[in-house]
Amino acid sequence: MNTDLLIVPEEAEPNPLLPLPRSVNIDEWMFEIAKPFIKGPTMEIGSGNEAIISCFLKNNLTLHLSDLTRDNCNLLRAKYNDNPLIHSIHSFNPLIANFEQIYSGRLGVFKTVIKINTANTIPLDTTAIHNAKLLLKEGGRLILLLPAQTTLYTLLEDEPKAINNHNRRYLRTLLGPDLEVQKTKYFNIPELSNNLPSNQTGLSVLVIARRIK
Repeated sequence: MNTDLLIVPEEAEPNPLLPLPRSVNIDEWMFEIAKPFIKGPTMEIGSGNEAIISCFLKNNLTLHLSDLTRDNCNLLRAKYNDNPLIHSIHSFNPLIANFEQIYSGRLGVFKTVIKINTANTIPLDTTAIHNAKLLLKEGGRLILLLPAQTTLYTLLEDEPKAINNHNRRYLRTLLGPDLEVQKTKYFNIPELSNNLPSNQTGLSVLVIARRIK
């Protein structure tokens, strides 16, 4: 992994500790950053509240949907089955045991897997990220919203460079050797962003990584 790609350009990130204005639609803002990296068949992990679906549809991009529960999948089917931009709707759990056997038909299928929905409750630990990676073709991209790690800060809490340095090891461990980071974007998600309760608030990082093997 080229760790230089994890450095936050100071001119682009003057102070990631400042929250985005509440008037900013965070889902749309993140999507615009991610859009140049979205290629080929794309699957969203956790499509439940539809925020990211609407971004794809507005941009005339196709998408495969997924959700943890059959009930949510049925609601998505009722709404999107006739939409030509929605190619399929999967009941999908990235934390399930025997992932490779249960989802064998989906391994290596997608060019992009995305999970940036701020209201989604699926945790992204090393297991979930490893399993999401298996859905990708070699060279495919994984686009994730993750909490930035700040628990070890002492005197440099307001330094963007310190935030980045602390997160390098965290991201390497979380993503593993098969994913090469291509872009990171740090920002602070305020509570009740977009007038909706968010399961991820506070200092966060948008990570775009490429499967290298």
